[in-house]
Amino acid sequence: MNIEQLGYLGFNSTEPSAFTDYATGALGMQAVEGGTGRPSFRIDSYEQRIIVEPSDRNGAAYMGWEVSDVDELRAAAGEVEAAGVQVNEASAEELEVRRVAGMVHFLDPAGHRVELYAGPAKTKDAFVSPRGIPGFIAEDLGLGHAVLSTRNLAETQAFYVDVLGFKVSD
Repeated sequence: MNIEQLGYLGFNSTEPSAFTDYATGALGMQAVEGGTGRPSFRIDSYEQRIIVEPSDRNGAAYMGWEVSDVDELRAAAGEVEAAGVQVNEASAEELEVRRVAGMVHFLDPAGHRVELYAGPAKTKDAFVSPRGIPGFIAEDLGLGHAVLSTRNLAETQAFYVDVLGFKVSD
């Protein structure tokens, strides 16, 4: 499997407006209007990198890992299924909210929702930070990392390394 980058993160929030204030005012992300009723934010040419899901709880909702194209997405989904994990096709609404051409999702051993996707929407519009930040280093690198909690480190690590092809770093 060839995952190219951590392309987006979704967060559940009981107070989406407070999240918006933090994302724009403290972090300097650009709020974007997606017409989905969910606040979203950009930091580069991707139309969005962070999506906020209005919820009755706070915390991580999902993480989206980009693959090169739809053929790679199908192959990756097959590899995850071959490892005994149930893979689900994205609904039309999920594709619209994520602004991607194709996506599948599944749960990792710790219960985190993992999404593999291809064909992210990008824009030629300049990134404009409300804090005057000239830009973030993302583009082809993605968001960099995500921190996950688990009660079974060995099983979760094996999944990310053996199934998804990640490497252990520091």
